[in-house]
Amino acid sequence: MRLDVGDAGAVADALDGVDAVLMCADRRNTALARACLERGIAYADEVIAPRPFLEVLAGHGFTAALSYDER
Repeated sequence: MRLDVGDAGAVADALDGVDAVLMCADRRNTALARACLERGIAYADEVIAPRPFLEVLAGHGFTAALSYDER
């Protein structure tokens, strides 16, 4: 499936019925991660910018990430 993760409506539609998302695109926009966490969808990201993502996690009750590389 091709998806513009910058399009909130398309993201919402694409997440219907989804159990997990593995993100492999270098994005500094955390909208997809936020949408997944808000819906209780498991989310893993290979290349996300660490600080914005940690803020999203903190907003959903998470206090730590396994690891990240500040590039």
